[in-house]
Amino acid sequence: MLDESGNELIRSFVISKNQAEIIPNWKSMGMKATGTYSFKVENVKVSEDYSFIYDEFFTDDVLDKIPFRIFADLTLLVNYLGMASHFSEEAIKIRPHLDLIFSIKIEEAMVKAIEFANEIEGLLNESETITQEKQSEIHNYSSDLVDSLSHQILQIYIQLGIKASHTDSAVYQIFCDYFTGDAAF
Repeated sequence: MLDESGNELIRSFVISKNQAEIIPNWKSMGMKATGTYSFKVENVKVSEDYSFIYDEFFTDDVLDKIPFRIFADLTLLVNYLGMASHFSEEAIKIRPHLDLIFSIKIEEAMVKAIEFANEIEGLLNESETITQEKQSEIHNYSSDLVDSLSHQILQIYIQLGIKASHTDSAVYQIFCDYFTGDAAF
């Protein structure tokens, strides 16, 4: 679709599940338990009443005004931090004497994520603009941190031995979930 200025406009839509074909082809390690699959929709007419533009706001709620990039970055960041923290807890159960100094890094990063969230909330409450520089700062911090945590998790994982490779172990599932999600950054 094009808007009134001729620019491409992407609309999201809602259809009945019986109008979509689910294609169960996501077999990657961390996606097995999610029920996330590809889908195909063909020749379905959708009334305008069932379509929407992502960035149009229908409420005055501050949460609805968070730029998508910041929303995605901070949401993903706290999920990675949670998985990294859980990985650390499970790794210690397998190898109690591992030096997991990165646990401190996780705690510090959570404080920084909360600081970012509070700053964004303050800007939105004051109806101030969230600059591209701020959005880039949050994105760069998040992606650099996840990259660093990923390397540290890999280094720890290889030290955990055969127990960590058991498909029914908690540390294995966390490892799979983390590195499936790692593709998002």
